[in-house]
Amino acid sequence: MVNSFSINSASVNSSGGVLIGSGSLVDFEQESALIGAGSMVSYEQSMQLRLSSTVSESFIDVEQSLQALSTGNVVAFQQRVKNPVAIDHLSRSGWDLTLVIGGYTIPVDQITGNIEINRTENDASLLNVSLIPPTGIQDVESYHGKTVVVDVQTASGTVRVFTGVVDIPELDIMQEQIKLRCTDKRTELLNSQLSNVVSTIGVYSPHIFRPARDTAELVEQRLTTTSKVVDFDAHGNYAITSWFPKSTPDYTLTDSDVYRERPLVEFTSRGRVLNKVNITFQYRYERFFHATRSWQWTSPINPAICNLLQFGYSLTHKASILAAIDGAGWPLKEPPAFTAIHPSGWYRCSGTTVGWSTTQLRGTNVAVTDENGNQVSDTSGNPLYETTLTGATDYSNIYCMGATWKGTKQWSQSIQEDYTLTVSASQSQAQFGTISNDVTYAMEQEANSQEWEGSESFSTVPGQGDNYYIDQDLNRDEMRTAMDVAIQQAKNNIIGSHRDTRVSIKTFIFPEVDLKHTVLVDTDELEAKGKVFNIKHKLNVNTGEATTTTTLLLIRSQGSSSDSSLTLPSVPTDNVVFSTGIINLGNHFGQDPTTTAAAKWNGAIGNRWITVSNNTFKTDYQEQFIVDTPAIEPQLRNNKSLTNTASYNVSLPNDTLVITFDGK
Repeated sequence: MVNSFSINSASVNSSGGVLIGSGSLVDFEQESALIGAGSMVSYEQSMQLRLSSTVSESFIDVEQSLQALSTGNVVAFQQRVKNPVAIDHLSRSGWDLTLVIGGYTIPVDQITGNIEINRTENDASLLNVSLIPPTGIQDVESYHGKTVVVDVQTASGTVRVFTGVVDIPELDIMQEQIKLRCTDKRTELLNSQLSNVVSTIGVYSPHIFRPARDTAELVEQRLTTTSKVVDFDAHGNYAITSWFPKSTPDYTLTDSDVYRERPLVEFTSRGRVLNKVNITFQYRYERFFHATRSWQWTSPINPAICNLLQFGYSLTHKASILAAIDGAGWPLKEPPAFTAIHPSGWYRCSGTTVGWSTTQLRGTNVAVTDENGNQVSDTSGNPLYETTLTGATDYSNIYCMGATWKGTKQWSQSIQEDYTLTVSASQSQAQFGTISNDVTYAMEQEANSQEWEGSESFSTVPGQGDNYYIDQDLNRDEMRTAMDVAIQQAKNNIIGSHRDTRVSIKTFIFPEVDLKHTVLVDTDELEAKGKVFNIKHKLNVNTGEATTTTTLLLIRSQGSSSDSSLTLPSVPTDNVVFSTGIINLGNHFGQDPTTTAAAKWNGAIGNRWITVSNNTFKTDYQEQFIVDTPAIEPQLRNNKSLTNTASYNVSLPNDTLVITFDGK
């Protein structure tokens, strides 16, 4: 009986007729914690047909087609049944919980509303719970920092679902409730547990990442270079887990486990997809050059001494050569080798024997006197004088008629290596088109160029010879590590952008599931396998409701491709060529050094006997010596850019996702 009258108790169209049949029109089934058997509510209906037909055909055909569009409860009844035999919550609802705050177990009658636990991959776990504390003065602030533990009991046993501390207590004065917002202290857990293992996570470069404040930030930085996450279980223990689901799932959920009201599939948005990263990596450093050049000069009197004896070619001072070398800017690597002037002696020039001496005598004329000190005169009465030797100068040590030497020069050149690196996912590009991102990194190795260029202490580098260069890329290993980080990060960003298909399923409280687990959903209409991304437990001790919504994160892709080896590109090639020829200096004796052409002269500028209009005289120009300063080739001095390129392909997995519309 519903509402105290029978359903359809009156006959069809009449008070009389033939009873076609009897039975229940609607059956209600209910599971209750009440121990016993029998129908709680029964419905009975009688149907009478007033008219009958004498023919074989039916007078009235009634046809009904029922199609189950979904399974599950259409109407849910919640009731609280007190049974003196079984009064505990586990027996009544199939679950129970224990909430401990600050070491004190909270009585169930002080818990109200929903207890919500939200645990998300690579993020802090959260708990919200509302309490109805005993009446009296409330010390709300005392909840700050209190430890919070939640255990859930089911028929399978007791499982911890949250461990943390109270972060924010909130007060509802009108309802006389205290709401606690709690966290699992992820940052503190990372700092306390991962300091000894953080170096094993991904790769790291101080040239890519900013200095980390603590271990927690360092972990997050390193995770950007690897397809892994660090999560903490409900006890606060960490696990480093791959994004990719295990081949064998930890749990399998079937039709009998999944609430049909909840299954949800959210597909990747193209706007969040990344399938190409263009990396520009610059590495700057100084190149230190050491060059050696040879100079050679030969005087016209070598070996033709007659140019000296007959034509009066002037001698060249060694000191003038040394001064010219010093002013040329190529310091001596070793003392010059001078060619000594011809030794003293008799030399024959054009049929005439001429005496030559490298020694110049110095003396003075004094009067010739007799024994009485009187000056003596000759027969003509002219006073007699004699020369007294006062000294001599050996010019063989002052002048030379040839010289050879080596000068060195040190300078620096700025080198920039430009690497263009492309990381792509060809599968994704075929599906979505090319969606790219550009990133630029730069490293610079400092060097003291001024000290190098100003140094005159030239040490020989073994095996380098007279001409060499030393690249001041002292941190090349660090540079290559930074480049590896940039490539790994690009690869990870591409894969991560495709890990965005979400499958959410709702079940009865499922305390065993953890973020590190792989779950397979195997139902008639949905098959999916992925790593757990989010867990939401919702428990209500008042209504008996206890559910878990588990979200899986899947990587989806079409087609196939192969991963490229992430080998770093080689150092760009460079062809460095030095000028090494001998520099021969010239001679300009008896020529005017003030002419325009003289501006390009080098070597010795001196004097000699010349004849002009039958007038023979020795020129009187200023004698000097000029040493050419070799120019450094622009390709060895100007800023230089060296380039290299590399391309890499990223293969995308395709996690299991099968959706079947079976018409039910």
